[in-house]
Amino acid sequence: MAQIEGYNTFKIVGYPENFAVASKAAQNDYVLFNDPMVLIQWIYTDAGGAETFVAAAITVASIGEADTTITYSSGSGVPRLKGDYLLKVDQELIHVKADTDETADTGTLTVVRAAFGTEAASHEAGSAYLQNCIKLNKNSTGDVKILYKSLPMFRDGLNMSTEAINRMSTVNPNKIYGSEYPTA
Repeated sequence: MAQIEGYNTFKIVGYPENFAVASKAAQNDYVLFNDPMVLIQWIYTDAGGAETFVAAAITVASIGEADTTITYSSGSGVPRLKGDYLLKVDQELIHVKADTDETADTGTLTVVRAAFGTEAASHEAGSAYLQNCIKLNKNSTGDVKILYKSLPMFRDGLNMSTEAINRMSTVNPNKIYGSEYPTA
């Protein structure tokens, strides 16, 4: 058995559970949440069984360690928000601030690297996983009931201005993560 070291933690005290009902028209439909990141607890279909799902993925060009824009192609029209959600590439969480056109199959994302204490790294071209969008895999249709928790964009749960972030960083440098949110 391996011991996992160097992980990041934070407590979410009294965090509410969310319930959503999505109308699934076909296999591989997507559900896009209006949250930066979701943790799915369970999904059931009207047909009376557990639904299977994967995180929605877009294809991104290679990314340099210091890049603040990412070129992508979503292929079959993966839905996205205009910004303020998390994307996972390899082991790095990336804060997507803006999309050139969230309805287009290709475009450019403006990003902040190394969210939630992950490390910015160079990445080969490949898949990037949206942390707020899932693809429903089961071959069934009808209502899908989803119980989930949504995570805030920042570890302290506040979307603060740069000035407030700088003040907060002086008080507690462990609260703010990502290159845009300085801790000094």
